[in-house]
Amino acid sequence: MERPFVLLAVASVASVACWAPCAAAAAEPKPAFPRQMSYKCTMRVSLDSHDLFAGLNSGNNFSGTHYLNADLQVMRTEWLMTCPGSTCGRFGPNPTSVGINAHGREQAMYQTTVNERLPPGPGKAQAVQCRKLPMHQPVFNESWADGALYRGVHYLDGQLCHRWSNTVPWAVQRVQRISDFYSDFYTNLPVASISEDGAIDLRFFDLNLQPMPESLFDPTGLHCGDCDGDCGANSMLV
Repeated sequence: MERPFVLLAVASVASVACWAPCAAAAAEPKPAFPRQMSYKCTMRVSLDSHDLFAGLNSGNNFSGTHYLNADLQVMRTEWLMTCPGSTCGRFGPNPTSVGINAHGREQAMYQTTVNERLPPGPGKAQAVQCRKLPMHQPVFNESWADGALYRGVHYLDGQLCHRWSNTVPWAVQRVQRISDFYSDFYTNLPVASISEDGAIDLRFFDLNLQPMPESLFDPTGLHCGDCDGDCGANSMLV
């Protein structure tokens, strides 16, 4: 009567003994971003970030869709921005919309914002204005994960993820903060980039890995005017 129990116990011990070498043999994953994709994104900026939104507009929250083609050095973002105050400062009322269309080879960024001089349309649709701003930094940081340290498997909001520390955002921001990067455990697709200082929390979801043609980044129909005055103070790249 005891024989099946003994066999089961021996098998269990053998399984445990095999676990360590089997796990050790698995190759350590590497952090990666697809070269072309679109995806939904949220970004939370802390109240004490001391970044572009410090002061009146600190603590902003963003949600929107990103499109990128790293081979063409282009990235486009359409953000809905909510601010803790009654307005979003120079970017318009709260909430407001901001679009960023970065062209690395052209060293230009096309920025769309709300045109408050024109009345809203039905559904509170807001007229758009566009400016072409100079951009003197790359769109993507190809060495973003060169110093990455693998921290093992973690749960992030209930999702099983790989975690790395000592990375920076792949899509270059105004301030490149040291961040932890998370990817899905099974697919290794991006899930989040969260700065160590807690200032920036980026989440990625609904990834579409289809090719992103050049037409998706063409700003011609927006009739963007050249920037006048202090362009740097009005630009945002996040």
